[in-house]
Amino acid sequence: MSNGELKLREKPVRIAIIGAGAVSDYHHVPGIGLDPRAKVVAVCDKDTQLVAVRQEQWGVAKGALEVDEIVEDPEIDAVIIATPNFTHRSIAILAAQAGKHILCEKPLGSMRPRPRKCTWRPIGQA
Repeated sequence: MSNGELKLREKPVRIAIIGAGAVSDYHHVPGIGLDPRAKVVAVCDKDTQLVAVRQEQWGVAKGALEVDEIVEDPEIDAVIIATPNFTHRSIAILAAQAGKHILCEKPLGSMRPRPRKCTWRPIGQA
């Protein structure tokens, strides 16, 4: 690899969509599809029927009703949190504790002091 040249990942970043509603369907999934370095590999939602529909529409094998199943899966590198606002903070904390990369729809929290609790240091720093 020469100076200034970035080595691309050999495998795409494996992303789970948490919250399978319209925002994910209209924005996140099409955007991920534009970049070969990323791939949607799982969908999670509380609505069983919506999970099944999105699995078929998005071409993903893994569907889940519980966030824990997604964040504990070692085959998932990152999550997109596109759930109702009041759930963002708790899902983001679970995903961070599991070492996942996170893209969270705004707002991160529903009350002013709460989002500050979602600020982490890079892994390995005290």
